[in-house]
Amino acid sequence: MNLTLAVDGDILREARKIAIDEDTSVSALVRDFLADLVEARRARRRRPLEEMFRAFDEHPVEIGPVTWTRDELHERR
Repeated sequence: MNLTLAVDGDILREARKIAIDEDTSVSALVRDFLADLVEARRARRRRPLEEMFRAFDEHPVEIGPVTWTRDELHERR
């Protein structure tokens, strides 16, 4: 998929120098940057879930037998 960007001339010149130094293209630099950005955000969203599951694994909880029925839970008093 193609994308058109407006970039300041000085920044583009510096980006071209970096691309030459890294034997790549400015397009490849932008692709890599965006891929890293997306992966970092995905990782940040996964982190709380991973920490929660790790906590469950490290601190198991034993729950006793069920001594109530569904109807008892929903009984109005």
